[in-house]
Amino acid sequence: MASNWDECTGESRHQKSDSEESSTSFSGADSDSGSSSGNEARHTTAKVCKNYNSGRCHYGDKCWDQHICIHHLKGFCRYGTGCRLNHKQISSSSPRQSERPGRKSHGRQRRRSRSPSPVESDGDSDRPYRWQLDMGKGWEDIANNYVIEAQYSCPNTKGIKIYNTCAGAISIDFTKMRVLKKSNIKVRRKGSRQTEWLWWYRGDQSWSCYGEKGSKGKASPLQSSKLEREYQNNRKGSVQFNIDSTTYEVNFRGMFQKNVSTGHIRRVRRRPKYDPQSGVVDVQFLVLTLRGATNGNKKA
Repeated sequence: MASNWDECTGESRHQKSDSEESSTSFSGADSDSGSSSGNEARHTTAKVCKNYNSGRCHYGDKCWDQHICIHHLKGFCRYGTGCRLNHKQISSSSPRQSERPGRKSHGRQRRRSRSPSPVESDGDSDRPYRWQLDMGKGWEDIANNYVIEAQYSCPNTKGIKIYNTCAGAISIDFTKMRVLKKSNIKVRRKGSRQTEWLWWYRGDQSWSCYGEKGSKGKASPLQSSKLEREYQNNRKGSVQFNIDSTTYEVNFRGMFQKNVSTGHIRRVRRRPKYDPQSGVVDVQFLVLTLRGATNGNKKA
């Protein structure tokens, strides 16, 4: 069985930090999940510099990573030869891989810490989605993970507690994509390129999907598909749009929508459109799970 956590708190006029939002429904947050604090060893070949692509690399020619257009490497740079970024592959023996200024290697290479995306990159799974746990022996699929996916697709659900794991009952925080109170266990969602991502904002009474009518009867001219494209281009960027004479900004890094004039903040969430996997579904398990989650919400 499983149970979920829903939100019923009102919207604040001040942006909540990630840690504040997480603490409202969960306590004792431990290390991040598959996206978290683990350091990743630097490979012998240089990697693409994300700061260079966003125009914020301060190391110049001494940067460890390659200064090359990431979209060109993927084969779809929309600026082509007019792109302001480098389109020439740099040799792995480039001096950019030398040590950073002001740091000494003491005869050995340093390891760089990296922060992967909380939700794993799409395209490397043969199924619509796979929820997995790493308990120190590699990633393993979670049984009945369609229940987790169904809850994760709901923007008002912050997390879920599942019981069918080798480690017993565990609580997953969807917002931070981490396992709570068990720092030795990591969680991740593996998706596919066919995943359709929907973008939601917290209205006055409930969550509303971009492009659909909200609680006030007005539909945002900004569609989820547009937000997703911009998000893939720059996950730390933002998008502005207008409703009547009011300008709003969606900030990807902070995951919030801001009224540019008043400064009013609304939370934003990116969740997949639920896609039931083919095959035999344990209907009784799903009914009991959802019934238990509903009863838990009524008590809350």
